[in-house]
Formats: sequence, structure tokens, C-alpha cells
Amino acid sequence: MRNRQNRLFLTRRKWECRWKEVVERIKALEYYEPLFKTEFGGNINANNILIAISEFVNALASFDSRFDKALEKHFAKYKSIENLKQYDFADFTESENRGMKIYMKKCASCHSENFGAPSKVSANNGLYSDYVGNGVGQLSQNDAEYGLFKVPTLRNIMYTAPYMHDGSLAAVEDVLNQYSTGIKRHRNLSPELKDGNEPVKMNFSNQDKQDLIAFFKTLNEPTLMTDEKFSNPFK
Repeated sequence: MRNRQNRLFLTRRKWECRWKEVVERIKALEYYEPLFKTEFGGNINANNILIAISEFVNALASFDSRFDKALEKHFAKYKSIENLKQYDFADFTESENRGMKIYMKKCASCHSENFGAPSKVSANNGLYSDYVGNGVGQLSQNDAEYGLFKVPTLRNIMYTAPYMHDGSLAAVEDVLNQYSTGIKRHRNLSPELKDGNEPVKMNFSNQDKQDLIAFFKTLNEPTLMTDEKFSNPFK
């Protein structure tokens, strides 16, 4: 117990030291001082920096993709967005609908069925048997959380390469290959990725992969990429 407390204390100290660095770097950029003065009364500290970052990230909302429009029509007809794997969207191609069904069956239990918040906050996806960083467990020092990382939304996934928590997979195709046959055994591997005590093999066919990518493209919202409010505010 004492060793765990010591490790947690050292982790927190390291985290605090990193934030001190961040604060000093922000203070060194003269254009931030008037901005923080307007918003926070001039106090540039870790808490206010976190608030500013979270406000920006939360503004990056995406709800106008082809999937959203098709989902809206689906809800208008059926008054429900449950069990989407049972339906086809009229505005989708056959490939996109097949990809949606595969996603709902294989991926939605972690990443969300209706593309609101992910179904799981964090998970171990079997990318490695032994991780260089331990994710949530690095901070909590809880053995059950070693190797757990934040589960992302897949909205605009085609724009967000490289993939995985460490950017180790360059393309969506690489991610699909990983989940198809490459999931590694790990003591904290998420239950959704287990077949008994062994890593599951999703065994996506080439057609499955093409269909999934076709579906992923319906999650794109191109206008978000060119929205002026997210452009460089210092130009």
C-alpha cells in the first residue's frame, strides 16, 4: 500500500512539474496575456488553461454529417435510434449500409451506436501485450487500469490519421487489420475483445474492410474542417 502511495505521489509531482512548464510557456507568449485578462481577469494558471482548452475542444462538435442526416430521417420514421444494425438507411449505398451493420455489431459496444459520447470512457484494445505508457493506470497506479486509454469518437475518423493512442497506425486500413487478426493478449484486455480468455479475431474480409471504410466516410463533416472560427485566431 505504501509503495502504491509513493508511486502515486511521484506521478502527481511529475504531472505538476509538466503543468508548471505549460504555464511558463503560455506566459511567455505575449498575445495570451490580454486574452486571459479578458476571460479570467489576467490569471494564467493551470486551471484556467484547462478551462480554455476544454472550451475549445467542446466547440469542435460535429452533427451535420451524412450519417446524422440519415439518422434524423430514420428517427422521424421509427421514433427510435435503437438497434440500428437491423435497418438500412435509404440515403446510403449498399456498401455503406453493410459497413454500418458491421460497425454496429463489432465496434459500437465501445465507440457508441448513435455517435454521441463513446459507450466506454476508457479501454484496453490489445494493441500491445506490454505498453510503454500505462494510460489511465499511469496516473491512478491501479493495476486494473494499466493499459487503458481513452475511447475516442469515430466522427471524422477519415481526417484524423495517424491512429491509436500513440499514433502507431498510419491508416484506417491498418486499424482494421489490427482488429481483424492482431489483437494482443493483455491482462486488462477489454471483455468486448475477448473470446473466452483469448483475444478475439474479427477476421474482416476485404469486402468488410471496404464496407467499413465506406461507412466511416459518412461520418465526415467537411465543413468542420474549413470553419473560420477554428482557423488561426492570431492572423
